[in-house]
Amino acid sequence: MHCSLSAKSAYRLALALVGAAVAGMLVWLSWPRPPATPLVHAAYIWQREWSDGIGDAMRRNQSFVAEWAVLGAEIEFRPNAVPRIARMTPDYARLRESGRPVSLVIRVAPWAGLFDADRSEAQLLLQLARDLLREAQAQGLQAAALQLDFDAATRQLDGYRSWLTALRSAIAPTPLVLTALPTWLDSPAFARLIRAADGYVLQVHSWEAPRTPEQPFTLCDPERAKRAIRQAARLDRPFWVALPTYG
Repeated sequence: MHCSLSAKSAYRLALALVGAAVAGMLVWLSWPRPPATPLVHAAYIWQREWSDGIGDAMRRNQSFVAEWAVLGAEIEFRPNAVPRIARMTPDYARLRESGRPVSLVIRVAPWAGLFDADRSEAQLLLQLARDLLREAQAQGLQAAALQLDFDAATRQLDGYRSWLTALRSAIAPTPLVLTALPTWLDSPAFARLIRAADGYVLQVHSWEAPRTPEQPFTLCDPERAKRAIRQAARLDRPFWVALPTYG
């Protein structure tokens, strides 16, 4: 499992396999025959500020990438303080010219508070999502999906589901996708969580940080990643696989 994109600009690229092809991917991993459905690749553009280099990299890799997932905003909720919000300004002209579907991503910093849908945090998140989708539409771009990137603690998954339920309703008919950590797979709450969205992106990298400076760091263990993919497939919900390719 690898991705061979090469881009000189400093934007994050991750290989994603469309949910419809995941079953074929699992067959390919298990048996000596190719998948029945070709695997489709997407890439994250994880930039706060767009440069000419990003556009050049998009053009070089356009034949390989079928969809872009573009960082649209980052938000940090803070107890007893005003939330911090960073809004990105994607180059919508370049995205339109690429002719590829575009998903917009909201990154939420770790949050230890409550997830009730009527709380100010949830309402701010819903408004931010609607604003991003409206902005893209005003720029002539209909978002293929909205993706929420939030690394919740496993114990928070049932609470996090409240956010997803409210957000999915607020942005309909735009599909809602969440990013998921492989450590969530063993929790019964994860199966409930993914039912609150239209799909999810399973990140099969960076399971554990080194505990000491001398300890080797493995960004992605292919065998461990395969086991996580098989485990996710048993949940019978559309998902993508994000692999660690950076350019």
